[in-house]
Amino acid sequence: MGYVLVNARDKEVYLQEARMPALIVRAARAAGLPPPIDSVVAQLDDDGLLTAEAEHSWGLGFVGMSEIHPAQLQAIHRVFTPSPDQLDWARRVLLVRSSRARRTAHAG
Repeated sequence: MGYVLVNARDKEVYLQEARMPALIVRAARAAGLPPPIDSVVAQLDDDGLLTAEAEHSWGLGFVGMSEIHPAQLQAIHRVFTPSPDQLDWARRVLLVRSSRARRTAHAG
């Protein structure tokens, strides 16, 4: 199953659709909304496709992905669960941010 680009219009539609997920993430951020959750992958028998789609979604800024079958949960959970290194990095970012906020509050 694939997408065949027959003409320039098909290519433009394809490119617009490919940009939509990133626009959704940016629009949510700009509106002050929580990060979005991506939609499902309908192919139940292709764990590689599901993992690739989940990694792509995570890279765009989605915080999760819907599923249509319990067999998909493990791959989705594996991709969207932060690693120990990612958690350490996030904690350091929060620590720096809070220390800068305290210094700014005392300086003002």
